[in-house]
Amino acid sequence: MTRRNDILTQYDNKDVAGLTHPSRTRLNTMSPLAAIIGRNVRRRRIECDFSLSVLVERTEIALDDLQAIENEHVRPEPEQLLALARALDVSPSALLTEE
Repeated sequence: MTRRNDILTQYDNKDVAGLTHPSRTRLNTMSPLAAIIGRNVRRRRIECDFSLSVLVERTEIALDDLQAIENEHVRPEPEQLLALARALDVSPSALLTEE
């Protein structure tokens, strides 16, 4: 059953042309960078008193992508990282470093 699930998962993140969307690709193992970014985005969003809906509006990043970032499942694409930094009024490097 595991083999079948691996094959199904392999195709879940592909569009009609068979291309993988990086923002939708879930990491199989915990990425240290994804964890750092996720914690920093969540912490800063709460400090700014923003709901996820507000951050969606300010960044134009899909809600499910923002949730995956905050839950440390994916690393944001460079454009997403820049949009998050602008919306949260921090430098991109502030989202990439541990506190």
